[in-house]
Amino acid sequence: MNKTIVALVAAILGVAAAVYICTNLAWIETARFRAVDFIIPAGEKEEVVFDQSYMQMSSPFDTGIQGMSMLAAELRHRKISVSINSLPLDELLPMFMGAGHILVLGVPSVPPAQYRDNDIEAIRSFVSAGGALLVITEHDNAYANHRFQGKLLDHYGITMNLESAFGAGKTPDLENWPLSTSLLWQFKNIKYFYATSISTTDPAETFTVVNKPKSEKFRINGAINRKNPGTVVTLGDYEILWNMTPGSGVRYGDNLAFIMKTVELLKGTQQPQGTKSHTAPAIDVLQMAGAKGTVLFSRLGNGLVPDCSVSGLYRFARKLHEAGYGISVKDQPQNSEKADCLVLACPVTSFNADEALGLARKFILVADGLTSMEASEEMNASIKVAMEQYHLKPDFTEYDHPLNKIAVSMGFRFAPVTVLSDNASNQFEARSYWTDNDREFLLRRGCIIEPASSAFPGELRVMARTEHDCWPEKNLINTFIAPGKAIPYEPKRIKRGEFPVVVSSRRVFAISDVELLTNQFINTPEGKELFTRIIEWLGESP
Repeated sequence: MNKTIVALVAAILGVAAAVYICTNLAWIETARFRAVDFIIPAGEKEEVVFDQSYMQMSSPFDTGIQGMSMLAAELRHRKISVSINSLPLDELLPMFMGAGHILVLGVPSVPPAQYRDNDIEAIRSFVSAGGALLVITEHDNAYANHRFQGKLLDHYGITMNLESAFGAGKTPDLENWPLSTSLLWQFKNIKYFYATSISTTDPAETFTVVNKPKSEKFRINGAINRKNPGTVVTLGDYEILWNMTPGSGVRYGDNLAFIMKTVELLKGTQQPQGTKSHTAPAIDVLQMAGAKGTVLFSRLGNGLVPDCSVSGLYRFARKLHEAGYGISVKDQPQNSEKADCLVLACPVTSFNADEALGLARKFILVADGLTSMEASEEMNASIKVAMEQYHLKPDFTEYDHPLNKIAVSMGFRFAPVTVLSDNASNQFEARSYWTDNDREFLLRRGCIIEPASSAFPGELRVMARTEHDCWPEKNLINTFIAPGKAIPYEPKRIKRGEFPVVVSSRRVFAISDVELLTNQFINTPEGKELFTRIIEWLGESP
């Protein structure tokens, strides 16, 4: 058969597959976004969602010390989708039901008194339908997290104690960071970093314990409840998931292996009969032809691609195709396959920037909120003491965002900060505006874009900025007064201002908040506005 005919048939089949998938989704209108029965492309049938709707301090897209990008990279390596969520849980969870779905509920940096009743009900329904929970707590009721998580966990027989799960050692390391053991598996070299102790009542069970405890009464630092269709696991420490430094955090001893075994346990729960799983027939390759050129999505650096996970870019890719662009998704694209545009969204590991620059004529670079502890004048005093006590000597070059090697070559960089605001309900939501028409939109835990040197090059345009009541925060480990109290962020040395969050030149379009492009928000008015600007930019010659 003629090669041209074969290629034409393949293109038609690709479009037909995409049309079938899009027209057979259960599109559900909500007040804030169009939800979808998420399709997970072949090999990615499980998903972990890290909630951010309560201002949780750590993100899987953050490559800093307190980020969880190394955990995200391992999950993606195992073909498990990784997402973040900023919507109220009672809006997310009805569209995220079924076995294989894991919701991570971390510690909020400025927590409310407790979960909203609607969210508690939604979480319980999620677990009853086979979804799994990984709930993180902290010592000393820091950030009032015991009160916050307590109402949820009491239902599952799990209680946090004010007493910490200390070890019997004499040094800060051995006492506060003692070795622990998992009772389900043969991991004896687990290290929590100052964990709360936990008590359990039936049907909850002990999950992990301190090997040599200071007190037998306060030995438990992890708990599990397997009596529901979905499993609930609670860990008494956040830092066990963090990047931290070599030899600590997720990189210590058995920590990563233990966490991944826990994820395997959580995603393996059984779905009850009669409950609906929000998945649909999967496709192996997303390859659609288009007359205006090809937009390439690459998994370089374990970044986001057009799947239909919560933070997936499937809707973005679909809209690009509807606008006339071909779509290609490749794991390791070759330079011979030069595309008109390459999309790199939230990569969490380093990659060869020179090779990436050879893949396309134009680039869409997307980051998200980041953190850093490099600037000592902005580091909480207790954090500096801990660094010294526990002999932590981070190499801060290790935490630079993977996109910056490309970005710096174009005159800018994604700064290691998270934009905060005076928004009383959620300081992660920062009002921003388009510089050419003053139209406002919300930045949700975004970073800022700063010049790579003293100023942006002349060809780089600042397209959007934050409002004047916003500021960049490097350290989201907020000041807290233990036990049980936390105060809002009150920056004293950081100047508020209007900081760049979207910039572009003929060659690059850079965005500091990935959620504007994800399946959750691309069809909102703010997502549509951004998409329109991207289409206009794609039409410009590089």
